[in-house]
Amino acid sequence: FDPDKPGTTGETLEVLTKSLAGLEHKYLIVLNKVDRLTNSVDLARAEGTLSWALSKVIPQNDIPTIWSTYVPRGSCAEGQPIEEENEFLPLEAFRRRREDLVYEITRAKARHWDNVITSFEETLRQAEMMAV
Repeated sequence: FDPDKPGTTGETLEVLTKSLAGLEHKYLIVLNKVDRLTNSVDLARAEGTLSWALSKVIPQNDIPTIWSTYVPRGSCAEGQPIEEENEFLPLEAFRRRREDLVYEITRAKARHWDNVITSFEETLRQAEMMAV
């Protein structure tokens, strides 16, 4: 989601309510381009609007974590991103948050196998109860 359009579109609502129903625990919600905001009030407004929109389609008491981040522009010869300056927001904190998000994304396969094992354990418990 982009901060200048934090509301969810009809297509997004349909995907979240129909195609991805029951998978809310797997969502990674990303509010991108926070470096384009000019103050913390705009950030709070964007996150609040997105949270409100998501609360209408995600049937949980708490919505998933919103990963507020940005993609640094440009690169230098060593391949390291050039961090842009934003005097209004702490981009270093968002850079660390982006690293955490990348880590969570790379853990997807491990989480998948954890879910498979948990599901198998539940099936075995149910089979054991039926056998008794």
